[in-house]
Amino acid sequence: SFNASTGVFTWTPQIGQAGTYQVRFNVSDGEYADEEEINITVTSLNLDLVLKSLFVTSPVQVGGQVNISFLVKSNSLVPLYNVPYAIDTGASVVQGTIPLIPALATIMVYSSFNYSFPGIYDGAVILDPDNVIGEVNESNNNKSFIVNVTGLPNQPPVLEGIGNKT
Repeated sequence: SFNASTGVFTWTPQIGQAGTYQVRFNVSDGEYADEEEINITVTSLNLDLVLKSLFVTSPVQVGGQVNISFLVKSNSLVPLYNVPYAIDTGASVVQGTIPLIPALATIMVYSSFNYSFPGIYDGAVILDPDNVIGEVNESNNNKSFIVNVTGLPNQPPVLEGIGNKT
């Protein structure tokens, strides 16, 4: 914003707005005018997230629930809100959002999913997959896992009708 009476321009960039911005200032006394275009460079805060640990239940039977939990450490000096994550299960992608990560905190995130077919699945957890919070270093944002999904759960036997025999 620009205060015309004081001549002071103010702007508070939001998280994720790091970059260089061109701003043009114009002045006029009604007879003469002048203008100047300047660059304002906004540097990124240290919003580094680190995916610390990953815990996955495996093996699991087809249709059984796979529970996953992971620790996220924030090195940010400000709280981070609505941080997206994705869990690539090897069969599908589960999207989620962490509503709040307090400044300099470590939190545990829980999720679950299941598989429809047996097999060994390579998966991964990815924090901020589209870099919406503007981290400088995204190298600590993903961890891989493997889930062994066994065949159908044990079903009680069913005896087909035999009928009368002679």
